[in-house]
Amino acid sequence: MSTKWNDILIRKALNDTGITPYTGGTWTNSPDIIPNGISVEPHPQQAFGAKTYNADVGKPTIFMQQNYFYVRGKNLSSGADSGKIYLYYCPQNLFLFPSLWSKNQLKTSSNQDYVQVVANDVNEVTVTPEPFTFLPTSEIHSCLITRISTANHPNPLPPDGEISTMAQLASYIASHPNMGWRNVTLVNKGIPTYTDHFTLDTTSLRPGTEYQFLIGLSYKGLTPGSILAFSSGTPIPSGPDKGRIIQLPPTPVDQSDGSLGTSYLTIPAGFKTSVSFTYTAKPPIQQDWSVQFFAIYVLPHIASNSDEHTVHDLAIPVHEHGIPGLDIHHPLLRLASNGIVPSIKLGDVSLIGQ
Repeated sequence: MSTKWNDILIRKALNDTGITPYTGGTWTNSPDIIPNGISVEPHPQQAFGAKTYNADVGKPTIFMQQNYFYVRGKNLSSGADSGKIYLYYCPQNLFLFPSLWSKNQLKTSSNQDYVQVVANDVNEVTVTPEPFTFLPTSEIHSCLITRISTANHPNPLPPDGEISTMAQLASYIASHPNMGWRNVTLVNKGIPTYTDHFTLDTTSLRPGTEYQFLIGLSYKGLTPGSILAFSSGTPIPSGPDKGRIIQLPPTPVDQSDGSLGTSYLTIPAGFKTSVSFTYTAKPPIQQDWSVQFFAIYVLPHIASNSDEHTVHDLAIPVHEHGIPGLDIHHPLLRLASNGIVPSIKLGDVSLIGQ
């Protein structure tokens, strides 16, 4: 006997309307699990919500690069609803072992293992505001499995042994409108020469305040045409840059030394995210090359009796941090006379050639 689902629905296919169990055919390509390749979508609710709900907008997943995955659901309950969405990356040899799915549970750039979604209206399509991240290092056939846990339907993973064949797995997914499955389309192209991560962490700064940071990639000794990129899936949660993401799409350098993606962002205390950055080298490789991702706290003007005066005593001009490309003549440093911008380096991660 079939019933109509009365909670947040994750579809098996575009023709899935929430009639359970699902009998519409394929169950392995949920359009509500949305691989977005190596790009972070700045406005996921607009891009993947009601406007595109009748389409599969998923992109291929890129081998050996940081990829971002969104999940959406439609509220079929009688009022406002909310839930926690989880996502798992599962190679084919683990399909029948749900206990091992959790070992491949994907997290966000802010290291959360689920994303909260909220639907304020009936039939509203809600989208994860922050994507899950994954860097695939194996070309074995794999899938993405998502589940949503709500107050009315906690939806725990089944124990091992409950599913022992692919037919039973298909039946389980079909009878759970709060779960989705999507086969991964993996593309092996444009593998970066180097990939690394930088943790941007402002949790030690004074709560309830906002700070301006200079963030970007600087480089030295690269062959023009080499490609640099960085990205984080965590939107800035508040302040004048609320909703902005830290991202530089793959961009070729046009000179040996300089900086890319360098910009000022206002970030609140308590913000923490992982930024992935890549360098794809173009031959010939020059000696003593370097690529550096950096975050610099730019100090505001303060009164001499301020509690933060001691912090200013520790600051040095931005151009004295030794970051390639950030010399005193850089346009972004012309915020004070003679380019003297007091700052403290929050941190950096460097790739250095041999």
